This record gives sequence, C-alpha cells and structure tokens, in this order.
Amino acid sequence: MGAGETIFASSWHLEKKERLMKTYLKSTGRALTASCLFLLGGALANGQTLDVTNGLTLWLKADALTGLTNGQSVATWNDSSTNGNDATQGSGSMQPTYVSNGLAGLPVLSFSGDNLVTPSIAALSSLSVFMVARSADLGDRYALQFGHDTRAVIEGYGSGNWRWFNTPSIVTLQPMSTAIFQTIWTTNGASFAGAWHIGADAGVTAPFSGSIAEVIVYDHALSAAESQEVAGYLNAKWAIPEPSSVALLALGGLLALRGISRGARNNG
Repeated sequence: MGAGETIFASSWHLEKKERLMKTYLKSTGRALTASCLFLLGGALANGQTLDVTNGLTLWLKADALTGLTNGQSVATWNDSSTNGNDATQGSGSMQPTYVSNGLAGLPVLSFSGDNLVTPSIAALSSLSVFMVARSADLGDRYALQFGHDTRAVIEGYGSGNWRWFNTPSIVTLQPMSTAIFQTIWTTNGASFAGAWHIGADAGVTAPFSGSIAEVIVYDHALSAAESQEVAGYLNAKWAIPEPSSVALLALGGLLALRGISRGARNNG
C-alpha cells in the first residue's frame, strides 16, 4: 500500500471491516498485505482476547481493576501477566485517579504528576511496548520509563509526536493527539535493570499528563504479524477511532464497485 494508505484497526463491526476491505482490495486490484490487516483488528484480536502471550512481561489494564469507584485514587495497578509486576504508589499525592467510564464504556487511569512503580525488573536487550493513552497536552513528558530515563516512551520534546527514547537515538512513533485515545507501540525497545515507572520519569521531573487505559510489554521484539495482532486487540477493545481518510478510501471503493455493478446491469 502507498504512503498515506496504511489501514488502522478500529471499533467497526467485524463484518463491515471485512466487507470494506474486500471492496477496497477488489477496486484497486491489490493483495492483502500486513498493513491491510490493521482494518481487520477485530478479527486479529479474536474477540478482544490477547492471544500473543509468549514473553509477556507486564500487562496493566484498567478494566482489570476491581472495587474502585469513580474519582478514587489508585494505589496498585495489578499486573495481569503471570509475573506479579504490580505497579504501586504509597504516596496518596502521587496516585493516579480511577475514571469509571473513561473509554468505550471501560475505566481508565488519569495521570497528573502521578507515578506508579513496578518491582525491579531485569535488564532486557529487546522490548516490545504497547500502550493505549490520551495526552492532555503536547508537552515534553514521560509516559513510560523502563529502568532508566534513557529508556522510555515519551511525548512531545518539541516534535508533537509520541517517541521512543533510546539514548542516543530518539525514534518517532506517531503524531500525538490530545483529542482522542491512541494506540502507541514499538518493537525496538530495551530496558535497564530496575523499577519501571508508569506515568513519569524516575525523578518525576517531567510526569505524563493524560489518561492511560492499557499497557502491554514483551521481553522481545514481536514479529510484524504478532504486533498487528496485539494492536488489533487493543484497537478493537478500546474502540480506537479510525482515521477518516481510511473510511473515505473504503467508501470510495465501495461506491466505485456499485457504479460498475449498476453499469453492468444497465448494459445487460
């Protein structure tokens, strides 16, 4: 697929996704590629079930929290993997807030100068990170930190982009938006030994301001197909909106096919 034609997963009904994808491919004469599979996020997600579990190191999902009410401070975000890497914060002034209906009818955690911290985790030479979040601004802030401030998912830094900070390099992941939640991910990460921070850097000098719905981290670089599947699971579950350009593209193909079909009937 060409530039500007990357298909992202959305919350559309699976049958509509499949129908529009088939229409697009037929109208353009193109083959199904890895990037096209993004439109079929619901199918890849297998009914919103995370099937990619090999190497799962940390899995924080707001909808797994129980016994909390809207506006309540969150002292512990339980790790839904089997590793027990719960992210905790003993200081009430640095605990994020539970928002009961934050996105797609599910809860999210709101961060504003807050910092949840995992137990110490061994250094990883390779890392895949996925996060569903919405930033409240375009400032220079840390959303996730992995053992050291030079290994982190950051926002801003004068670019208006989500980025992977891996000193000495900074890799742009995607443009930021303060209007919608986004699925941000990279398979090119690494970490230092030590605690991981959710919502801030180690010293909380540039904390994240916004909301986080889910964080998934693997101890290796996922394949393209695995990455598509995890992103599809997140996009389907959290109803991440699809860019209007993609919808128009698919609609254009559909209208073109309808025109061809009508012309064939009229000529027949």
